[in-house]
Amino acid sequence: MDGMLIRSVDQDLQLSGDGRTVKGILAPYNEIAEVNDGFGPYLEMYKPGCFERCIRGNAQYLRVQLEHDGHWVGRGDVWRDGPAGLAADLRLDDTEAGREAAYKIRDKQTPGLSLMFQPSHTHSKEERVQGKTVMVRHRVKALRHVAICQEPCYAGAQIEVVRSQLSLPTGPPPRLAYWQEWTERVKR
Repeated sequence: MDGMLIRSVDQDLQLSGDGRTVKGILAPYNEIAEVNDGFGPYLEMYKPGCFERCIRGNAQYLRVQLEHDGHWVGRGDVWRDGPAGLAADLRLDDTEAGREAAYKIRDKQTPGLSLMFQPSHTHSKEERVQGKTVMVRHRVKALRHVAICQEPCYAGAQIEVVRSQLSLPTGPPPRLAYWQEWTERVKR
């Protein structure tokens, strides 16, 4: 994975506007979470401002995926590095994959946001926080992508709003509806 790490945040994601804008927190600040990058579990925490350099410039072009290994369904749009954490407005594509992602959010199948990032090893260090040894991230080198996911590791990384209109189609997108119907037929 080229030194990239994945972190997820659980939240109640919703759509806003035309049903293709997802708002949420990607990385909550000062929240301790147990993570595991394949070498055993440890505690981790982001400090305020650690993503400041990453969101300058072309962050709006950062891709959004449905799960980390899934479809590319959109891009980052507006980034905010506030006191609660790194937040973003993510824009879902007007494609079948984008509509599928919007459906999964509305249906509460994917309540969390996840971030793939490259840590700065010179600005990450173990510190004692609340009597525990915690890897504290003071700066992050780079962001790779954002994923809309099922199981986030940070409780604060959640979708807050997905803008929607009354005229949006109801029910699952055609591809998902087909697989749901097929699964039901096979079960019989």
